[in-house]
Amino acid sequence: MKNKVRRFLRSSIFLNTIVGIVLLLLLAVGAYSGVNIIVEQRQECAQKLVALEACEREIAQAKAEIKVLEKKERHLRQPQGVEDAAREKLGMVRKGEVVYVVDGVQPSDLESQQLQATADAYQPGRRPSGLFFSLFGPLIF
Repeated sequence: MKNKVRRFLRSSIFLNTIVGIVLLLLLAVGAYSGVNIIVEQRQECAQKLVALEACEREIAQAKAEIKVLEKKERHLRQPQGVEDAAREKLGMVRKGEVVYVVDGVQPSDLESQQLQATADAYQPGRRPSGLFFSLFGPLIF
């Protein structure tokens, strides 16, 4: 009986089976680690896409700010723009004009209101907004 067991343990069938099992285990471990690497790379790719979209939004905002600043620069290069800046920032007036000062209103409040009014002003190519135009705009325009 011991002889048969020894022969079986030394036989090629047993050795091939053991080698096959070890190779299958190695293949399973390799496949598992490969799948983990792919999943991690997909997650990293998704995170980088989100970061890229955030950067693109920041770039779009910066371009919009640049357009606004370029528009202000063009306005300030004209005589009317210089006069407007002198009136707003320095409080200068033309000879013969009357200046009214309102108590209780800070200049910063006025500037912010003026900036908001300028930002909300009608621009060519821009559709009006508001409840009336949202309801009746498609019928009129």
